[in-house]
Amino acid sequence: MTLNEAIDHLKESLADPGHFSCAECAEQHVQLLQWLEELKDSRQTINTLCETVRSMRGEIDKLTDILTE
Repeated sequence: MTLNEAIDHLKESLADPGHFSCAECAEQHVQLLQWLEELKDSRQTINTLCETVRSMRGEIDKLTDILTE
């Protein structure tokens, strides 16, 4: 199961009021959903930052080459 599939599954489960046997279970699954969505957002942010750093590293290498010629 992927992270997106887990998020979708939890959303579907939470949309069905009779899916959970008690309110505490439902509340715990709401918290789990929030954590998974936070994880997904964090991963996206990290990937964006890594792409930016790689791009900047390439530009720095180009400038270094120019300056050392």
